[in-house]
Amino acid sequence: MKNRRLDDHLRDYYAQQQLRPDKLNQLIEQAATAPAEKVSRAQLMIRWTRRVTTSKPMAIAALFVLIISLPLTQWYYTDQGNWPLRAAREIALNHKKQLSAEFLAQDYAMLRARMNKLDFVLTAPEHMPVTQLRVVGARYCSIQGHLAAQIKLENPQGKHYTLYQRSLTDTPTLPAQSEYMVDGVRVQEWPEAGLFFGLASTPD
Repeated sequence: MKNRRLDDHLRDYYAQQQLRPDKLNQLIEQAATAPAEKVSRAQLMIRWTRRVTTSKPMAIAALFVLIISLPLTQWYYTDQGNWPLRAAREIALNHKKQLSAEFLAQDYAMLRARMNKLDFVLTAPEHMPVTQLRVVGARYCSIQGHLAAQIKLENPQGKHYTLYQRSLTDTPTLPAQSEYMVDGVRVQEWPEAGLFFGLASTPD
């Protein structure tokens, strides 16, 4: 009980502490005669002191917001800042939907002629094992907010793959090759011929 009363007295004491008027005036006079750089710093100190001593609830609220925002900021730069991982998640999600093709074709040249809304030239990649897969068809989609082509492929055994192409516009510098497992989907990513490629498949 005594300790609690002592805590209450200490809290009340420090809550009532303010900068004495004579000290505040002294800081103002020093700011008026200081060089330009020092003036700005002194004035900021005075303003901060006045705000803290006259509006403690606002200072506490600002501190609370800062504490809450730190984990969110860390989350943004670790997860949201990882462009290849975000793209892989979107690719895996689209692959699992298994939407039907809008354009039936047997090769990339046929798709290139039909998919005229793309802002890039649809290209046959040279990356293995894509070169061993047969084109079945394609549809429009988006990868990270940018128009892309979703190309359906098959291997000789009839296993389905999905290849994604989009331009490198608004993308960071990408590694030569990345691979992720997202919700049971294997996603391989790489840049080639000025484009971003992502190949999705379901492991056997």
